[in-house]
Amino acid sequence: MNYDPNAKSVIVGYSDSNYGADTGDRKSVSGTLVELNGDIISWMSKGQTGVAGSTCEAEYVAMYKCRQDILFIRNVLKSIGVIVEQKSRLFCDNRAALIIAEANVNHDRTKHIDIKYHAIRDDIRKEIIKVEWISSELNIADIFTKALPVDRYKKLRDKLLQK
Repeated sequence: MNYDPNAKSVIVGYSDSNYGADTGDRKSVSGTLVELNGDIISWMSKGQTGVAGSTCEAEYVAMYKCRQDILFIRNVLKSIGVIVEQKSRLFCDNRAALIIAEANVNHDRTKHIDIKYHAIRDDIRKEIIKVEWISSELNIADIFTKALPVDRYKKLRDKLLQK
């Protein structure tokens, strides 16, 4: 791990989901990955607890899960005196989910999303987290959500191994 005690630690998260992945109960799968100074320190692949009403909602839930890991890591680092970069970046490949996160209003199309997931809005407002779009091709968390074509799998696997 690359650690310089005089430099600010940078935390970056990636989130993805596979909408309705479970053919039995139609629940989605969340995948997240968190890096500290470019090194992977946390990753997750887990079925969501509820049934998402849309791809956007499934992605939003995955963002929330990644947010939880980012905040935990930030708090641990701060508790041991490590300086953390002001904003942690959280990448997502779903533009609609990013718009919901950045908009501080509720719409008819989003009122079904559980209110707890909107906590990310507070983190954005407080400048703890900055959400950003990333193409699906570059989203490392994609490997944790579904079976991929061999070429795509190898590309993401190799990217993970370089970390």
